[in-house]
Amino acid sequence: MRKFTPTFDFAAYRVKKIDLDAAQPDEFFTFHVLATPIRDPQNEVILQFTTDLGGNGQRFQSLASALGINLALDLDAYPGRVFTMKNGGEKHDDFASLEYASACLQADRQAFHAAGGYAAQCADEEEAELAMARFDEAGIESVARRVARRAG
Repeated sequence: MRKFTPTFDFAAYRVKKIDLDAAQPDEFFTFHVLATPIRDPQNEVILQFTTDLGGNGQRFQSLASALGINLALDLDAYPGRVFTMKNGGEKHDDFASLEYASACLQADRQAFHAAGGYAAQCADEEEAELAMARFDEAGIESVARRVARRAG
């Protein structure tokens, strides 16, 4: 039987701290987010986000949304929160909430089981068609003898 593999590669992370580097030109800021994987808290990941004064960077807004933070510049709200990330957080849609990742996983499992059920149904139908083709070739006498041998 096939092994279940999800169609996404989200991993859960916890924000340890967030720092602001205001030394960027043209009123841009760089945020450094230190996060650790939930399953490996000894490993640390540093994510960098460059955004304007209002925190309007698309990746930064996606992270804040995944964390459930309404005001992206409320830096005190970040530490301790949990989010999921895929592909190292390179794109804005690489961040998601735990609930969203869980719903994706659930949908993937349901699709996997449905596909398995459909494959089994198709295999049963193919087996029945093959048996009918054998019957047509051999005739009723041959099939009746085999059935009688199995019964006896």
